[in-house]
Amino acid sequence: MFGSAGVRISLGVGVLAMLAGGAPSALAAGFPSAGRTVADATKPPGYVIANSTLTAPHSDFNTMGTASCPAGTVTWGGGMYFESYQIPTSSINSSYWNGSSPGGWTVHVNNTGSGSDTVVISAICAKKPSKYQLVSTTVDDPSGAQTSGVATCPAKTVILSGGVSSTADQASVYLTSAYPTSTRTFQAYQYNGSSNDQPFYVYARCAAKPSGYKLTSASSTVPAGEQGVAIAACPAKTSVIGGGTGISVPGPAEIPTAANPNPSDSSEGQPSEWVTISSNALDVAVTDYAYAICAN
Repeated sequence: MFGSAGVRISLGVGVLAMLAGGAPSALAAGFPSAGRTVADATKPPGYVIANSTLTAPHSDFNTMGTASCPAGTVTWGGGMYFESYQIPTSSINSSYWNGSSPGGWTVHVNNTGSGSDTVVISAICAKKPSKYQLVSTTVDDPSGAQTSGVATCPAKTVILSGGVSSTADQASVYLTSAYPTSTRTFQAYQYNGSSNDQPFYVYARCAAKPSGYKLTSASSTVPAGEQGVAIAACPAKTSVIGGGTGISVPGPAEIPTAANPNPSDSSEGQPSEWVTISSNALDVAVTDYAYAICAN
């Protein structure tokens, strides 16, 4: 078993114990790579990854943090990963564009464990493209239920990235999947473990199709009671502008803990991979999916 209740897992670059490719079977230091090198990637004008670190203490409510884009850019996408956390008491409540100018990425994380968690937040920023706009869908989520919603970009635009923002502040409400389902649509699932109705918003950040635009995906098997990783690589000479994480059968027992540009290939600020990590508390295996949205 990779982790159990009350056990703290450290996931920092050079510290993370994760598996390279396929089903978990052996430990490897650092975030694994799907095989692309940073030198292969090119990027949209003004492209930069802005990072910040959030400390999330034990709480019955979620903790918020933001990574901000530099002046002269706008938000194309973003994500986060738990650098250290506890299974199964750490989860993602929300991950979305924060609405500020010039922009940034905001996350809300849950931690009902015994100690503090460390979270790295990434905002993917670049020059403002044409037809740049945000589309949202409001989704109702009754107590004890898991529901999903889809945000769709207008005709003649594509999705740069997507996000989800919950109205709940309780730690019992969390994201179970959020990913692009086509070049114009983004779908998100929320589990509501609270005693109240908890609506949430699904977002699609849309624009005219950028150069080199492509969606890719990858999957890995997550055995019962273990943790798994999936990494989607962008085509040569493109960079990650957004991405997503999905589970074959989304549910409250399968908890994403990372959906982010892969830190292992970010040394030049233009990652070519998107990494997802999830824990599986079921007694059967599930499939973990990573989705990368790419452009140059």
